[in-house]
Parts: sequence; structure tokens; C-alpha cells
Amino acid sequence: MSLNGEACTKKSLFIDDAIAWEGSLNILSHRDTEEHMRRFEGLSTIEEIIRNLELDEDMPSGSQTQEKCPEPGCDGYLVVRKRFGRKFFGCSNYAKKKCRYTRRI
Repeated sequence: MSLNGEACTKKSLFIDDAIAWEGSLNILSHRDTEEHMRRFEGLSTIEEIIRNLELDEDMPSGSQTQEKCPEPGCDGYLVVRKRFGRKFFGCSNYAKKKCRYTRRI
């Protein structure tokens, strides 16, 4: 993920279905950081975060499968993608504009 041109990695931490921490902070860094962390409390809030991040699903968006793309000459693999609320398989070379293969899940 990129934020204003800077590299950023989002992290999430769940503690006993009661507390969730979310943000870009390296939890082990001690100083000289402009990153952030947010704390959330409550079971319903944590359940919503888990649903939104697709952590409760067998195949969350962005998961790469072991299945090779069937397009002739393509060396990519199928990746779970999501658009307009629907999931589908797309080629891992899609972002490189090398292959536009897609298939319904």
C-alpha cells in the first residue's frame, strides 16, 4: 500500500476478541517514527474488522493459488480478486498488463 508516495504496511493485532490494534507502526520501533496505531475495543467492533479484512474467509482477496494461468504463453498464477463485491480469479500478471485472464469462482 502506498500513502502519499511513501511505502506503508498496515498491521493488525487482535487480543482475546476484546481489543484490536491497527496501523502502520512497527510495534518494535522505539523512536523517530511518524507512523500510527489505533486501538479498538468491543466484540462487535472486532468482528467487523475481521469481516472487513476478510480474515474469516478461506480465500481472501489477494490470495495466490497454485493454479497456473491457462492462457497460452502466460507464466502467471491465478489470484483471488474482488470487484463490485464479487470475487473472481484473475491472472497474477494482470497488473503488469501482460494478461487479462479472469474466471468466476
